Amino acid sequence: MYRLFLFTGFVVFYMAVVSNAATIVKIVNGNDADIEEFPWQVSVQVNDNGYWESHCGGVIIDKNWVLTAAHCTFSSVTRTRERFRVLAGSSLYSQLNVTRYVKDIYVHKNFQKPEVLDNDIMLIELKKPLIFGSTINKISLDGDISKNRTGELCKVSGWGNTNGTKDELNKLDRLQEASVQIINPDSCIKVYQQVYSVLANTKVCVQGEEKSSCGGDSGGGLICRDVDGSTEKLVGLVSTGFGCDAKVPSIYSKVSAYLDWITTTMDKKGKNGKNNTKDKKNNKNNRDNKNRKDNKDNKNDRDNPNRKDKKNKKNKNQ
Repeated sequence: MYRLFLFTGFVVFYMAVVSNAATIVKIVNGNDADIEEFPWQVSVQVNDNGYWESHCGGVIIDKNWVLTAAHCTFSSVTRTRERFRVLAGSSLYSQLNVTRYVKDIYVHKNFQKPEVLDNDIMLIELKKPLIFGSTINKISLDGDISKNRTGELCKVSGWGNTNGTKDELNKLDRLQEASVQIINPDSCIKVYQQVYSVLANTKVCVQGEEKSSCGGDSGGGLICRDVDGSTEKLVGLVSTGFGCDAKVPSIYSKVSAYLDWITTTMDKKGKNGKNNTKDKKNNKNNRDNKNRKDNKDNKNDRDNPNRKDKKNKKNKNQ
């Protein structure tokens, strides 16, 4: 009975953690923000029931690519690329005026669902590139996995909810931002000890002061500045948390741990397509050049005997 009670407690706790990772809840107790401050922020929408709805946040990392959480594919239906689209370009959710449909989605091959949300990261390749400006732009990726960022103050953003409930009536139209702090991983282990015995180096433990991110912000970015304050970098992606209580730390995916996967996937899936097109064009040009050369050589071969024969005929007549 004792073992059964412990197992049941684990299931209830875990299901609460996972279910909260996919709810349509937003930044809690945040401040109004301008998209010019967070031009990389996008809304990742899904169409499961014949209409589009906001499901996750996302981060622009290239004109053709958006980074988000892999668990955004969770659904009772299979979410293929056709079920996703990305909206960008405004501080107001109702006025997001730039829409991009999805060419393909790339979920990390080692993503564990719904066990512990390990490797909770996904790349979205857009069908049409974004045009960068003051309201749409990319964010640099943090590439230093060895750097200890404990104690750093960072920011998260998303389209908000005022009270941390699932009630869509409390959803704010205005983009929200909140300041949070990266804290010692042990703080997360204490809360999530029935899920994690050790917090892997692929995760970041984050907590705010009366402010927090929630499930609907999943895939949104944890943005931190360098020590000198000059450069903002994408350090984490909102992954999971227990409710929307700012007093309870949340877990983010550490971007620097996936830098190789991100760059390799973008190079292999995105740039190769362009290169293949270029290669085909080059091959065609090479074939055309060869054909032209062969034709010229053949013409010369035909001309030469004729010229020789004419010369011989002339000599014979003489």
